[in-house]
Amino acid sequence: MKNDKKLNELLLSWENTYKKGQLTLWIFMALQESKKYVDEIKNFIEKKSDGTISCEEQSLYRALRKYEHI
Repeated sequence: MKNDKKLNELLLSWENTYKKGQLTLWIFMALQESKKYVDEIKNFIEKKSDGTISCEEQSLYRALRKYEHI
């Protein structure tokens, strides 16, 4: 049981880190076509990933703030 709990914690941690990296990639893919508002980026990600990836607007704003100087 103890090993299962550690494994689940490790997988959850890895998944959260992986999702953050993927979110940046999806944002850049969305913006490659044209300028978009956050809700348009969110819809792009959900549509192009066939609904397998969803994100909150707050996460998008946080990620976009990192790149506002570009």
